[in-house]
Amino acid sequence: MPQASFVEAPPLSDGVVLLDSFQLPDVEAQLAGDDAANQKWLNDSLASTVETVTRAICDWRRDWQTGAARRTWALRDPATHALMGGCEVRVNEDEIAHVSYWVFPQYRGRGFAPKALQLVVAFAFEHLGVKRAEAYVDVENVASRAVARKAGFIEEGVLRKLGTRGNRRVDLVITSKLIGE
Repeated sequence: MPQASFVEAPPLSDGVVLLDSFQLPDVEAQLAGDDAANQKWLNDSLASTVETVTRAICDWRRDWQTGAARRTWALRDPATHALMGGCEVRVNEDEIAHVSYWVFPQYRGRGFAPKALQLVVAFAFEHLGVKRAEAYVDVENVASRAVARKAGFIEEGVLRKLGTRGNRRVDLVITSKLIGE
């Protein structure tokens, strides 16, 4: 599987959003954006701490340096460089990548997440040997399902009790986008 080598997240932009590497100075902004919705859908309702965010940013940077399967970008306002969230791709050996994304409350509903997702998936198709991108979304997460649709993902069905939230199993919608779509 062809994969380009990068020391850090290459900047991606469409003029509306900018994706680049997370930096340690982003810890405060990441913590400030960690609201109840992000905690519910991404962190099993656990609040982030300075330590967990610092460790995550160090891990995300190391992933780029080592060519790991996971590649994470910071989502920024291209004019101010303010951190607005993030987007991640995890590449499997079978040319399939799983994606996830998050946007801080004050930036939601403005189309930033679909644009970021489109840029990351296009990068994965071009540089990481990916042929199919998938997002697994809790059936109750209406906003995230809309993001995937706006980014060109197709809902393929419901995978019953595949995910977990807290100590209970939840249904996930599988969405996908194929190379060339």
